[in-house]
Formats: sequence, structure tokens, C-alpha cells
Amino acid sequence: MPAKILVVDDEPTMQLLIRKAFRKRIRQGELEFAFANNGLEALETLAADPDIDAILSDINMPKMDGLTLLERVSQLKRPTLKTVIISAYGDMTSIRTAMNRGAFDFLTKPINFEDLEITINKTLDHVSQIKEAIQEKKRAEEAREELSRQKALRESERRLIQVLEAVPVGVFVVDATGEAYYTNHAAKSILSGETHAEGSAPRPEEEKSEASHLQGLKQIYSAQTQECYPEERHPLMLALAGESITVDDVELHQGEQEIPLEIAATPIYDEAGAIVYAIAAFQDITERKRIEKLWADYNKLLETRVVRTTKELDKSEATNRAILKAIPDLLLQMNRAGVCLSAIAPDNVSNILAIDRHSIGCPLDKFLPPELAQSYLSYVHRALETGDLQIFEFLVPQDGEQRYAEARIVVSGENEVLAIVRDISDRKKAETALKTAKDAAEAANRAKSTFLASMSHELRTPLNAILGFSQLLAGNDSLTKEQRESLEIINRSGEHLLTLINDILSVSKIEAGRMTLNEEACNLHHLLNSLHDMLQLKSQSKQLTLAFERSPALPEYVKIDKGKLRQVLTNLIGNAIKFTESGGAIVRADAKPIDPQKPEEQTLVFSVEDTGPGIDETELATLFEPFVQTRIGRQSMEGTGLGLSISREFVRLMGGDITVDTEWGRGSTFTFEIKVRAANTGERRKSQDNRRIMGFSVPPDGDIYRILIVEDMVVNRQLLRGILQPLGFEVSEATNGREAIALWETWQPHLILMDIQMPVMSGYEAIEKIRQREGENIGDRPPVPIIALTASALIEDRQKLLDLGGSDFVTKPFRQDNLLEKLSEYLGINYLYEESESNSKENSLETAIPMLEAEDLQGMPLEWLEQLYDAALSVDNEILLELIEHIPPQREKLIASLTNLVNNFRVDIIFELARGELDKQGVSLVNEE
Repeated sequence: MPAKILVVDDEPTMQLLIRKAFRKRIRQGELEFAFANNGLEALETLAADPDIDAILSDINMPKMDGLTLLERVSQLKRPTLKTVIISAYGDMTSIRTAMNRGAFDFLTKPINFEDLEITINKTLDHVSQIKEAIQEKKRAEEAREELSRQKALRESERRLIQVLEAVPVGVFVVDATGEAYYTNHAAKSILSGETHAEGSAPRPEEEKSEASHLQGLKQIYSAQTQECYPEERHPLMLALAGESITVDDVELHQGEQEIPLEIAATPIYDEAGAIVYAIAAFQDITERKRIEKLWADYNKLLETRVVRTTKELDKSEATNRAILKAIPDLLLQMNRAGVCLSAIAPDNVSNILAIDRHSIGCPLDKFLPPELAQSYLSYVHRALETGDLQIFEFLVPQDGEQRYAEARIVVSGENEVLAIVRDISDRKKAETALKTAKDAAEAANRAKSTFLASMSHELRTPLNAILGFSQLLAGNDSLTKEQRESLEIINRSGEHLLTLINDILSVSKIEAGRMTLNEEACNLHHLLNSLHDMLQLKSQSKQLTLAFERSPALPEYVKIDKGKLRQVLTNLIGNAIKFTESGGAIVRADAKPIDPQKPEEQTLVFSVEDTGPGIDETELATLFEPFVQTRIGRQSMEGTGLGLSISREFVRLMGGDITVDTEWGRGSTFTFEIKVRAANTGERRKSQDNRRIMGFSVPPDGDIYRILIVEDMVVNRQLLRGILQPLGFEVSEATNGREAIALWETWQPHLILMDIQMPVMSGYEAIEKIRQREGENIGDRPPVPIIALTASALIEDRQKLLDLGGSDFVTKPFRQDNLLEKLSEYLGINYLYEESESNSKENSLETAIPMLEAEDLQGMPLEWLEQLYDAALSVDNEILLELIEHIPPQREKLIASLTNLVNNFRVDIIFELARGELDKQGVSLVNEE
């Protein structure tokens, strides 16, 4: 085969020169040339002819030069293809680039054809060497593969032999001439009648030749005879003839023992399709034959019993039908079309559907009204289609009254169903009576809820005044010690009464399943401190110790229902003090992580241990039941029996449970765990400032906040005014919803505090009408926040006011700080607080006073300024307040600032301001001394 060379040059004379220089070798078939004018044509030629051995390429060519061609050729991954570069430039830069890109050699123009032939010969010799090396490598790989295949074949044969030796079935292989080729261990054992221990080999004297074993396999007998098995039917002979066969009618005779065998034989072919071996697998089937005999004997016995049982069933059929007639149901068998095939109709049911023996063969509409028959038939079809039991009830008119029946339909055969019909009229009457009783019970429960809501409102309303005014008076610095103690007694008594009311309402909510969580940020350490301060006096009055132990792991701020946690701890600690006569109580608080991957989630563990009398073991089962008290509790004549019940429900609502460990005569320990998460920074900020509020920063626009109080009770209006006015709020009042709407339109308050139950127009109606008019009003006036003041403890009442457009609610009796927190939330107020240290009190008051300059008094009459100066000089607050009332309403900042200064006893600032303004006007002040 000639060597193929591709010449790539754009000079037309190159082809002629090449063909002329190598014409002898071309005629002799040694060389074969192909030509291309540029690199692109060369690549196409290479793609079309994979047998090209070498390339002679010029460098400077159109479309694609020789250097680019070299780079593209190297990407073809053809190791035998070599390139010789022909350069007309003769510069080393082009030659070096070509060699770096994979050129085998190079020549320079003009071409010396002797050098060209030498270079071509050298290149083709190199190509031949590469091809030979590749062929040698290929032959070596084929040899390795063949060696590996032979090794794998031997390994496969070895594994096959191992498998055949391990199987418990005899395997015998003969060659094409019928001579024994292989016998496995099981075959030898069966044919010789000898067995060996597992894993052991027979002794040398026990070994027999393959031929002797073949002879043993050939000497088989027809089953249960002394006749040799016909040789022409022998499985091995048939397999050598090309047939695969299995027989189990042969026996192997060994002495007096007859061994039944099952033999399966099949031919083995070579690649040419010729039979080279026959293999027979055989096994002792003595046990199987024994079981088959037992099974045959059992079948005969079973047939005998079936005959006897059939006779017994026939005998009892009449009894069974009598039993079916005795049941209080009508049995109908019908087909898909609804035709009655058979019926068993007891006397007490037959009158419902009028079924008797004449109904057999009749469709449903013969004994049922058409509409009912059609409905009945639909259930029949549904049962046949789904295979599921169908149950439905229907009315049957009978003797002028409606009777109720229940049908149960089940598939009983192909396109057949069995319907069981029962008269359920009495059951329906009982269900009706039960529903009536249930409705009455629900009505009674609603009445109870209404009563509790009403009582809550009636009790909370006066409590609102009692607790509100006691809190308001507590802020008066002029109170004596005795007066403060009396106020504390009033406040504690009111709080106790409120706790009792809340306990009763909590039980009602728990029973109705309407108790919910109100989670907020809580400072656990402040909560425990307040509990200690609150209950310390009570424990000291009984000469008991009260200790609080806190784990270092206890977090400071968590998000939790603070009210419910406080109530649970108050109940447990209060009980410990109440029932303990000597010793004391220890309150322990700890925290443990839930998941190390979520450090913000923790479990709080609280325990209250006392040295009281303990609890009788017989009373533990009912300890947490409502209105149930222990013997010690009954003897104390205190409490309602609700505290522990409510505590357990609250703890469960918070995701935990409460347990008790007690020993009679030695005390009790109540423990509960609840799941919490850490409070974020914003949530902490809302709960951390408990200082007394002294005022607020005036808004940037200088507009004083206007609060509209809507309340029909004078005492409640007085309370709210007493809270808000001293802080600098401008307050207006309405006694019902109608007045509230009028003031909202004219006075335009920043926020409305709205009572709910009022004469003339309720708070519900007033809120709804305000929201309607806000939607109709023209302009950009934003909706006014409306905070409802409600004494109702029912969730649905609160939800109703929110649905009507209320912004929020405050429950009566309310705490002053809760009310002010709501105002801050909806108005964006920044409160100014009293400093906690006594030596900074003056600075705190200074901060609470809005900034006021002498210029702010400009425009006020001279007479008024002189009276202001005289009143401030004599520290007459009453005259100062009267003078403030004469300030024009539009000067709200001046009114608020002077009022704040009077309320905070900073008359000295008013004095300096008045004196400064009078000095500017040239007024002589002669009475300053």
C-alpha cells in the first residue's frame, strides 16, 4: 500500500514540481500525493481520508496559514500523522513557531528536491515506526486480554465446580460418547449409598472411578418394580440425543433399599451447535414421595369428612333459617337490576316494606315509592362498583306516619347484593330527644357565658375606679406613711378580688377551650424579684423563710405569657406559705437547652418546695381538679379550690406540665417545665423601663396630643383625666357614642379611648360609624386610633370590636402603665421618666419640662405678664393655672409648657421667663424683694 502525502501550497507550480520529482515512485506505487491550496482544504481532505501519513505544508497561504493548520492538526489526535513545514522566509522565528506547534521537520524555499526526498523518507520511516509500535502495543493488549479471559474462564470453572460440589443435588456429566466426565460429591454419595461428614472427603479406599458411578446411574429401575429402566428412555441418553427431560418414575436399588429419584437431563452444546456433553441432576425424593402419600391419604379422609359435614349442614339448614327469621332485620338478596331474588322477612319487620313470598322476582318499585326505589338502586350499584359496604337511612310512609329504616348493602356474589334492613324509628326518636337535650345544654352554657360576661363587667367597672385611683394617689409625694399603707391595703384587696374574678373566668374559658396565650417579652429576674417582694411580707407575718434560688443558666429576657407565668408562681408560692406553719418555702428557677443547634429555644424549670404538712396520697388523684380542696385546705377555710387546676391548665397551654412530689408530714414540691424562646432586642426594650412617667417630648410640629375620653361613668372619666392631663395631654370627654362622633368630627382628636357599654349609642356602634365616615370623608385625614376600654373578658367580645374597626383594647380594671404603653404604641410618643436615683430627680424633672424661651411669651398682654410674674413670685399655683386658661387656644405649646412647669413644681422657671420678658418691655419690677 503506497504511503499517502498531503501537499498544502497555494502556488500552482508546486503540484507539477512534486509530481515530476517523484513520478518514478508514484508509478511504482510507493507514494501517493494529494494536494490542497490552503489550510481549510487540507482539513477537509484529512477528514475525508484517514490514511494520510504525512503533510508538506507552506506557511504563508490564504484563508488558513500553515501555522494555524499545524495547531488544528495537533487537535485531530492522529499520532501517525506528521507534518513537514516548507518556509519561503528562512527566518528562525517562523521555523521555531512551527516546531513548537508540532512540526516533524522543515524545509526552506527554493526547495532542493534531494533534501525533500530525504526529509520525506525520514518522515515516512518515522511514521512506519510509530505504526509498528502501535500494532505491537495492540498485539500485546490482545494477548493480555486473551490471557485474562483464559484466567477468568479457569476461575469461572473453578467457581462452578465449587458450586456444584456444594449443592445438595447429584450432578453427573457425560461426554458425547457417553463416557463419564464429572460427578459431584452429592452424586457420589447417592449412587454409592454412603454419606460423609460435612467438609470431609472419602478415604482413598472409598474412592470409586467416574465409570463405576456412571454404571450405578445407568442401573436404575422403573418405580415400584424390579424391571430395569428402558435404556432408550434413560434421561442421559435422551439428552445426548438433544432432548431436555425430567422424570420421577425411577428408583435406585441398593441392597434391600429402594430409593426413588427425580432426574433432570439436558444437552450442552459447543459454539458450533454440536452436543459435547449431557448433564443430569438428580435427587433423592423419598421424603417427597412420603408427603405425597400422606397428602393423598389426607384428601381421601377430607372427602369423607366433607360428605359427613355436608349431611350435617343440610340437617342444620332449617335451624339456620329459623335463626335468620328470629333476628330483627329484613334480609333481601337482589341483583343489579334491583329484582328481589330471595327474602327473609321477620314478622316485626315485614310491615315496613310489605315484603312477603310474593315479592320474590319483583323489582324494588313494586314495594317502595318510585323515588325511594331509585335511590335504593343507586346504593346497590355503588356497592357492586366499589365492593364497599353501603349504609343509608330512608323514610317509609306507613299507616299515616313516617317510619325510619336503615339499609346495609354488601356484595354477596357476581352482580348480586345482600341488603339488611332494620326499623330504626325508636332510635331516631332517642336521637331527637338527645339533640334536644344537647341544645338545651348548649343554651345553658351560653347563658352561663353571658352571665359571666355580665358579672365580669359589673365587677370590673367599680374595680377599675378602685385600682385606678389607688395607683393615681400612690404617685402623690405628699402622702403620709399611714396613708400609703392604707392605699396599699386597698390596692392589694382590689388585686385579690380581681384575681378571684379572673380565676372564675379562666375556669370558664378552660372548659370552653377558649384559653389562649398572650406572649410578650418578660424579664424573668424582675418577675421573680417582684414576686419575692410581694410575698415576703406574707411569709414574714407567719415567721416563715422565703428563699429564691436562681441558676446561672436562667436567661434574663424570654418571650412568654408573663401574666399566666406570674399567676402560676403566685398560686404555688401562695399555697406553700398558706399551708406551712414552720420552716418556709424555697423557689428554684433553672433553664436547660432543648436543641444545641437552636440556643434561643430553652426549657424553664420552676419548683416550689415547702416544709408544710404534705398531701395525703389518697388526695393526689383529684389534686388538680377544679373546686376540689385537700383536707388541709378545707381546714384552713381559705381559697376556692381553683388555683392548682388553673395552674396546671396554664402550664399545659405554655407547652409543659406540672407534677408534685409529696410526703405526708414532711412537705411538698411542685415542679413544672415550660418551653420558651429568647426575646429579641425590640421585644426587650418594651419591657425594661418601669420608672415613673413624668411627661413626654413635644412632637416636632408642636401640636399637643388630643385624647377623647368616651365613658358614661363619671368616676372613670375622672380617673382617665387624672392620669392623662398631668402628663401634658389635652383631654376632652363624651358620655356616649353619639357625643363621641360629634367631637371626633369637630375636635379631631389624635386618639379615642372608647368605652363599650354606654347609653344612647354603644361603643360598638360608634366605632363602626366613625370608620364608615372616615371612608367617606374627603381629604387626607388619617384614621384615628380607637382603643376600647372593656370590662368584658370574653374573647368573642374583643374580636367583635376589632372586626368593627377598633385598633386595640384595654381590659378594665387597667394598670396605668398598660394604658400609657398603648398610647405610646399608637401615637409614637417618647415618654420622659423619673430618674431612679434620688440625687438625679431634679435633672429628670428638668428633662420632663418642654423647652420654653422668654420669646415664647411675646404677644401676651402686659397685664397678663405682670400677673404671671406676681403669681410665680408668690408661688400661687391656683392663680398660675387660671392665667394659663386665658392663653389663646391656638398657642398650644405655651399652654402645655406652662402647665407642665406648674405640675412639676418648677415655678422658678416661670418666674425667670416672666421677668425676662418684662425687662425687655422696660417694665420696672419694684416688688421683687
